[in-house]
Amino acid sequence: MPSKIECIHIVTKMGDRVAGKLGSEIASWLAARGVSVQVQEHRQDSGGSAVQEPCRPDMALVLGGDGTLLSVARKFMPTGIPLLGINVGHLGFLAKADVGDWPARLEKLLELGLDVDERLALHCEVLREGQIVHQSAAINDVVVSRGPMARLIRLRLFCEGELVAALRADGVIVSSPTGSTAYAISAGGPLIHPALEVMGVTAICAFMGNLRSLVIPADLTMDILVEEVWGDVFLTEDGQQGQRLVAGDLVRVTKAKQGLRLVHLDGVGYFTTLQDKGFTR
Repeated sequence: MPSKIECIHIVTKMGDRVAGKLGSEIASWLAARGVSVQVQEHRQDSGGSAVQEPCRPDMALVLGGDGTLLSVARKFMPTGIPLLGINVGHLGFLAKADVGDWPARLEKLLELGLDVDERLALHCEVLREGQIVHQSAAINDVVVSRGPMARLIRLRLFCEGELVAALRADGVIVSSPTGSTAYAISAGGPLIHPALEVMGVTAICAFMGNLRSLVIPADLTMDILVEEVWGDVFLTEDGQQGQRLVAGDLVRVTKAKQGLRLVHLDGVGYFTTLQDKGFTR
């Protein structure tokens, strides 16, 4: 059941004048309607809590593109606070509102209350000689890929300990349903409806095309073993963070304990968004 909105946290893209100005405009608009507001410029490397006093937000508005929303979402996931993106970037697939329509969108939210869509997120960890040396959450995808030298890497993929494929490729993508419209679709992966509890597995330029894209239940464990390294090999989460890998590293991808919570807007359906953003015709 939709809940009343009394406090909103506004997060603006760092260094973006349009986002900063819009944040101030929205804050004044909300305050005039009796809503408590906090405004904060997002910094990817900032520590501490995602939520500041004096009030715990019922939701957060993220002003920027999908990159900003992904970065903010990873920080906000532990809080359970739902997010609504207002796109001031480029494609803006995750952002459900635009610079031109935010007053109507927010007016309707204040009138009808808050409804939330739950999205699956990913958890990944790197095991090196049996020890966890890195772990993080990802909203879109976990990618193991080669470095700048155009040389294939050797990987072995396992699902629940069972060998899926041994491949030579530029890399492999494990995506959430939300991330199926990101890097994965460029590599030939399937579109996956965000309501599904699954993960997509897509090879990047596999030699001889020896791995078709897979869709597996999200409660299974996907392991990626780095067998041989002739150059650099990297782990990347959401295209924003990660680390260098070495031969023998095992990247383990599972369903995150806490997922992404997005504010639901009436009239903004998944298939309508696909058409509006050019994914379907």
